[in-house]
Amino acid sequence: MGDANMKCWFKEVKYPAGQPEDPECTIWDGIIDFAASNGSYAAAYPFVNLVAGPGDITPVNQLIYNGIGGYCGAGRVQLAFRVTVGGFDPAHNHVVGSNTAVVIHPPTPVGSQVSISYSVPVTVINSVTGKKATKWYVFTVITMC
Repeated sequence: MGDANMKCWFKEVKYPAGQPEDPECTIWDGIIDFAASNGSYAAAYPFVNLVAGPGDITPVNQLIYNGIGGYCGAGRVQLAFRVTVGGFDPAHNHVVGSNTAVVIHPPTPVGSQVSISYSVPVTVINSVTGKKATKWYVFTVITMC
């Protein structure tokens, strides 16, 4: 069992339409933190002016980690994703949300590559009106041995 090479891509944001209490915010700033329990470093990816309104699927396709992570042959690795976002509604009220997801990533067979998508749901809440909605931040993790 040896270390695998891992890449983590921030792929897209899904903001499903039809949520009953839309907080009326479509432009988002935030930060994504990513770490693998045997990784070579923790990654932080800030973003600004990401447009994601109700019904949108916003493609991002940004590499946020490229280093050691996961195992070849045997052994699972724990991955942690933390997404923190904020924006403003038309009345300039804060709309914020954050969530952390921890998943177990399987081992990669020697001489191959494994690609798995993970999603982190983030509920954003308008600090004044109390309106809230859930957006999904989607990542693809690829391990190579």
